[in-house]
Amino acid sequence: MSKRFTSKAFLFYFSFTVYQNISAQDNPTYNDCGGTLVKPAESYAVLTNPGYDSKYDNNLHCIWTLEGGEKTLLQMKFWDMNIEPGDGGSNTTCEYDYVEVYITTMEESRRFCGFNSPDTVFNGIGTLTVTFHSDDSVNYRGFQATFQVRENFDPCEGDPCQGGGTCEVDTVSLGSKCICVPGLSGENCEIDVDECLSDPCQNGGTCSEGAELDSYICDCPTRWQGHDCEIEKESPCMPNPCMHGGTCEEIDVETAECLCGDGYAGEFCEIKTGCSNPGIPYLDEYRRFNKGTILQFSCIDEYYLHGIENSTCLVNGTWSTELPECYREGTDPGGDEGLSTWSLVMLGLGLAVGIKLIIFVTWMIYKSPWTFFGKASAFTIHDGAQMQRRRASSTRSVQTSSVYSVSDEISSNSKS
Repeated sequence: MSKRFTSKAFLFYFSFTVYQNISAQDNPTYNDCGGTLVKPAESYAVLTNPGYDSKYDNNLHCIWTLEGGEKTLLQMKFWDMNIEPGDGGSNTTCEYDYVEVYITTMEESRRFCGFNSPDTVFNGIGTLTVTFHSDDSVNYRGFQATFQVRENFDPCEGDPCQGGGTCEVDTVSLGSKCICVPGLSGENCEIDVDECLSDPCQNGGTCSEGAELDSYICDCPTRWQGHDCEIEKESPCMPNPCMHGGTCEEIDVETAECLCGDGYAGEFCEIKTGCSNPGIPYLDEYRRFNKGTILQFSCIDEYYLHGIENSTCLVNGTWSTELPECYREGTDPGGDEGLSTWSLVMLGLGLAVGIKLIIFVTWMIYKSPWTFFGKASAFTIHDGAQMQRRRASSTRSVQTSSVYSVSDEISSNSKS
């Protein structure tokens, strides 16, 4: 019999060339159908199925349990196996008879059958559970295994992890496992990770180690920013800093210059100079004109200019003349639209006709005689005429053979 140990996990197992040698040792043996297993006082204990020396019975279902805690190290090794195989002679499917092992820290239970003992040594922490099952036919010898227990198992004793790392038990190797803080690596967290090895700086940035663990600094090119130089800087012209319609011209990624329009000055075109829009429609709201600018006005076809043609922007910021206006040809600037030429001609003709009519009527009244109006009218005109003559001269008398009665009356009166 030989004994072997692993340096890290303090594991051990026993190697026997012939399974009968185990029975010959003075170690406890469990061969009842199930029950509670006890930590062996010696190095190991033996576990077999009932009837191992000959054949196991039909319809067995035996469960053995060894209770353990967080620091209970368990180990089990099969030395002999002679159990009815599964379909097709499989020693893993084990549909009929089998032996099954499970320890708390194992990912899953392991089931075996057939005529070859598994080479695996089953290690784990916690509780050990072994199950043996047989169906109602085809019986063989069964299995023989050993198990051993170590209490207060602590591979993290002595705190092997450096730099604030946390030690845990590796459930596979059952050795210590260090969970390192960011920036450290290695079995015991003894290696300072070079964060620049992964080339984290983008867009041509230069990486250098930071002052703290798990840190680095990127020296970014001029146009880039951010922890990893991943953000492109905005143009200094975005948003446009130039006021009053000024144009922003980028000099470099951090500097810009404002090109101001006429009538504006200053770093951001914030200062008004020159003259404002004199009233020309459809110009930009910020449009201004430099001092000395001369505006020349004209009208489109069929319109004429009313006002001064040229206006100059003066030093005091005013225009030399008012804005002229355009009027349709043939209209009077005095009104909204003026009178057209046709209207003026017709008005003149009307006035001429009216004057002639007045003269004609007056001539008809005072020019005599017009007999077309009848005797009564003629007499009335004459009477009037004679009365006028009497007032003019009392000695004058008129006799008219055609107006006889008026003439006799005039004659008799003269006489008296």
